Amino acid sequence: MTQSQSRPKRVLYIAPNSKLGGAEQCVLLLGRHHDRTRWTPLIYCLSDGPLVSELRAAGVTCYVPDLARPRLKDPASVFRTVLDIVRVIRREQIDLVHSVMGYAHLFGGIASKIASVPELWFQHGPTDTIDWLTARVPTDLLVVNSQYTLEKQRRFHAWAKKITTIHPGTEARRPDDVTSQSEVASALRIKYGIRSDETVFTLMARISPMKGHLLFLQAAADLKKQSVMAKFLIAGETFLPSDQSYELEVKKAVTDLGLDEDVIFTGFVRESQTATLLASDCIVNASIIDEPFGLTLIEGMMLGRPVIAPRAGGPLEIIENEKNGLFFTPRDPRSLADKMKQIALGPDLRTTLGQYAKISAQHRFGIEKMTTDLESEYDLLTHSL
Repeated sequence: MTQSQSRPKRVLYIAPNSKLGGAEQCVLLLGRHHDRTRWTPLIYCLSDGPLVSELRAAGVTCYVPDLARPRLKDPASVFRTVLDIVRVIRREQIDLVHSVMGYAHLFGGIASKIASVPELWFQHGPTDTIDWLTARVPTDLLVVNSQYTLEKQRRFHAWAKKITTIHPGTEARRPDDVTSQSEVASALRIKYGIRSDETVFTLMARISPMKGHLLFLQAAADLKKQSVMAKFLIAGETFLPSDQSYELEVKKAVTDLGLDEDVIFTGFVRESQTATLLASDCIVNASIIDEPFGLTLIEGMMLGRPVIAPRAGGPLEIIENEKNGLFFTPRDPRSLADKMKQIALGPDLRTTLGQYAKISAQHRFGIEKMTTDLESEYDLLTHSL
């Protein structure tokens, strides 16, 4: 009896954490969209949390370490976790390991070699701090999310038999879902006191220095000085304890720049993400370091929202300038303010950009395309099974 006749092949995702950042959201969507007649997804997450809960709700088998999350400073915890992953691989008869980001690759790469199964390492962006170490662990296939990430990884001379680029994807909302969420979006605008003549710019990202919240606020203050009618949503929360001081700095800047009546902190909007994007007129990426990709950009585009981002990094592979969005000069608040002003004072431009943004996102960045591309690579890695 052949493999296809006996059962679907089984892929084990190794995830570094269970927070719902960009890489983790891709894992969640893949878990929901794999062709279950061909591939059964399972996950081993190095910590418990929302990702594990949502995958279990989607019927995905999930494992987490019995003890605390392993730390590189504690070699014994790393050794225990690697052996635990090996046990899961053998118990569940895993055909392929898919490691998410470099930290997980340290565990998945070693465990897969011990268990004699192929491994795919998906690097969603450089981390710099441990990339030199993770690159020393061999992998059968290194997948990167953009050409920007590819060039970064090449500098570390990763030990990979093959390297390829697969863009992350997101879900296209059903028309009935968009209709219902549009009603929620209208209620949100009322809740936040947004008038019909005000343009809403949203920065949806974790609150961290690299995401450029202060740059966003400086551009907002520039617009206010020019009497541009606008509101500015900051949607997100801190991920790391070290980011909490930055959050305080951002909130102080709101007051210092005279934006208390103009900036709205929505907090984490996982349950109302679609409604928040629909309540927005434009999605802004203000990162002050080169963004490896820009998942929030394609999420906004899927809903017909124009986007603004720095002319650098991953957004170069997403945005067609003046077709589905606008570029600004990286780290330049005046340049960002100029592009935001174009959106605010150009309703026809906003509509045109939004319409093409939706078409291009559906064509290039649907989760179905990402899943199909990945499953093709899975098949190549496991063709002899």
